[in-house]
Amino acid sequence: MALASFGIVGVSVELAMLRHWTSNLQLIAWLALVALAGTCVLVGRARSPSERRAARVVARPTAGLSPFGVLEHILSNFEAGALDAVCGDQWESLSLGQRWWLAATHGVGPPPPLAPGILLYVGICLLLALRHHPMLELGDKRP
Repeated sequence: MALASFGIVGVSVELAMLRHWTSNLQLIAWLALVALAGTCVLVGRARSPSERRAARVVARPTAGLSPFGVLEHILSNFEAGALDAVCGDQWESLSLGQRWWLAATHGVGPPPPLAPGILLYVGICLLLALRHHPMLELGDKRP
């Protein structure tokens, strides 16, 4: 729970410093963080198996947004490749594989491709906290 909480706070601060709210697409990260923060609170105060199930229902799909964010960052980097200060002049002469590699490894473009992976990390932390939650002892044996 502590690792999930630190992840949520850390990413929130990072997104705020980057002013990550200039498009509707960027707001998805904020909505996911709000959902994960709510899930964190729900997991921390879960008093019944139904509350644990509700937390799972939110944590799984929210963590599932992570691959979408990674792909979106890579696509954004790919589109910005021709404008890159270092690779821009040779962008068109690079093979398609080289261009995708540069986009995926943050060789071009502003967004870090793996940054959205934090949503997956936080979701996994919450799901692990649910798996070993004291409510398991009260009869809810589903993982």
